[in-house]
Amino acid sequence: MRKEEVKNYLIICFVVVELLSMLFNFYFFNVTVGMTEYKVNFSIIFFCLGFFIVDIVADQFSPEEANKFIYYKLVSQMLFLILGNLVIQAYGLQGSQLASILNKSPWVIVAGLAATYMGFYVMNAIMSHMKLGVYQGTSIFNRYLCSTLPGELLFSLVFTGLCFYKYNSLDDLVHLFLTSAVVKILLSVVFAFCMSMISRFTFSESSREKSLVNVEAN
Repeated sequence: MRKEEVKNYLIICFVVVELLSMLFNFYFFNVTVGMTEYKVNFSIIFFCLGFFIVDIVADQFSPEEANKFIYYKLVSQMLFLILGNLVIQAYGLQGSQLASILNKSPWVIVAGLAATYMGFYVMNAIMSHMKLGVYQGTSIFNRYLCSTLPGELLFSLVFTGLCFYKYNSLDDLVHLFLTSAVVKILLSVVFAFCMSMISRFTFSESSREKSLVNVEAN
């Protein structure tokens, strides 16, 4: 499969997970650990998947290509919002759960774009420094955790503050941020391992192709 085809599939996957994150943004489920109950936002999983996809693009293509994904996110969510409201008006679904979600979605998009821009900027800046600076040669696993995780945590901080301040107290906002941070750290470890495997596979395939080319040339 050509690299350009892989990028197209990554764009499709990114758009899907970002739309799902927008739809499930206000849905929480409770997790009890010991005597403490935590509210976990299910859309965190989709956020992490989105960052994982962008990290692959930044690593395998370029940070410039990864930055374009902000526009893919904006266009897809705006289009979904417009078409969704047209469907609601056409079928008289003004009092439905879908209508309630879409009514909150414009501010979610604004908060998400601001948080995404900051998160992507930090992630790409750290990644560029690690690949070209003093951290050159470090493992893909460490690079992923050191570059993507700070971007995700900054995203959570900005997004939680902007998106949920109307519905929660300061203590609740801190609780939501800390809970999402813990979940993202755990998911980032999993995705870091996946990223390491993908990079190893890509590297081995690339080396094999170069070897075949050299053999054919000789």
